[in-house]
Amino acid sequence: MSLIAKKQALVFREENTKAGSLQIRGLLKSMDGTEKYLNETAAKIVELYFFQELPLKEVVEILSSQYYAPRNVIEESVRDFISTLTREINFEAHTLTRKQTSPPSTPLEWYLSAPIDIFLELTYKCNLRCKHCYASAGIPSKNELSTGEISSLLREAAEMGVIRVALGGGEPLLREDFIDIVSYAAGLGLWVEFSTNGYFLTEDVVKKLTSLGIFWVQISLESSDKRVNDYIRSSGAFDAAVKAIRLAKEKGLFVTVRTTLNKVNASMLGEMLSFLQELNVDAWFIAQLIPSGRALHYKNWLLTNDEYVEAVNRVKSKARGKPKIIGGGENTSRLGGKASSSKVLCPAAFSILSVTPTGNVKPCPYFPDNFSAGNIRETSLREIWHKSMLFRKIRGLYRRDLVEPCRSCPLQCNGGCRAAAAAVYGRLEAPDPLCPRTGWVRGAKHRG
Repeated sequence: MSLIAKKQALVFREENTKAGSLQIRGLLKSMDGTEKYLNETAAKIVELYFFQELPLKEVVEILSSQYYAPRNVIEESVRDFISTLTREINFEAHTLTRKQTSPPSTPLEWYLSAPIDIFLELTYKCNLRCKHCYASAGIPSKNELSTGEISSLLREAAEMGVIRVALGGGEPLLREDFIDIVSYAAGLGLWVEFSTNGYFLTEDVVKKLTSLGIFWVQISLESSDKRVNDYIRSSGAFDAAVKAIRLAKEKGLFVTVRTTLNKVNASMLGEMLSFLQELNVDAWFIAQLIPSGRALHYKNWLLTNDEYVEAVNRVKSKARGKPKIIGGGENTSRLGGKASSSKVLCPAAFSILSVTPTGNVKPCPYFPDNFSAGNIRETSLREIWHKSMLFRKIRGLYRRDLVEPCRSCPLQCNGGCRAAAAAVYGRLEAPDPLCPRTGWVRGAKHRG
């Protein structure tokens, strides 16, 4: 059964996090990727109206006894909030559940009680040699995590309250224990998603996955032009990906296509949209090319942040219905504020982390491997999340800590991408090389 035909999962998790003036007391995460942070009042409304299923009148009465505001103001606010959630998340299409966690009594500063998402790279092994690969995948490492080590990691993640684990690589389907890993993760109640180049997504694999309740897959495709796609990814990649997309749709999977935007394919987004509509793809994730891994050797392919956002928004303006287009700059950086002393913030180390095939924990997949917060073979995931010096440093960064031109810049990007800064300049405090103001993409030198 397709995710479109069945109700999608929506999870509520309690939190106690202070992010500037915002007190996060809960969050909602839907299987289609939507996230929403809730303050104390919003979290109470979700509890009373959606979980306890109290009538609106009773919800308003309870809140009126707790807040010094006119009853009509409270009622209007509750109605507006419920209407907003219904519009943004479409509650009728979801089954709401609760992730059991115990948030700390003292608010955490600038990070959640546990990651929402963990990106688990299962192997460096890959049959392709994509020019933009941040993992420089191809040959497997000799000391990649065993099935048992991955199972232990997944078990701890579930105990912490992690909602989703995204499996990648390399090519994850090249691991012989891939189905066993998926089965174990699903059995723990984790949402399991995975990315593939499509070569090894056979009918047998799809049958096993759907029997485990896995109905989501992300398949990489860079262009509707076979020659362009295969130039970027490798010969034969286009046919394999398209075949996998058609198979996945035929078997009822929710299919997301991932495209990494660069100067080679940026002018072809309109044709790509039409092609994906023909394939009945459900979602299209247009990612920005980050100068990390193998992509560092293709600097002339990079788009500035402005060029990336402009290109994505242009194709979004043409889109109607499916696929849902994801990309163009949505992230948690808006929590950080606008002033030059504002917080430097993105999902890395705030709501996500990444684990390499050898067990190193990074703030996000794009960080170089030498920016490791610890290794799960030596330190528990929980301890890394709460006590890692690297994570603490990222969470403590303010605009005033960054190198110029970021420090005094009036723009509201909150410092841009820390992974790109680390990959290019080797420092967290360095400017985002993809910002047009640094001049790095155009070839200007900057010491960072």
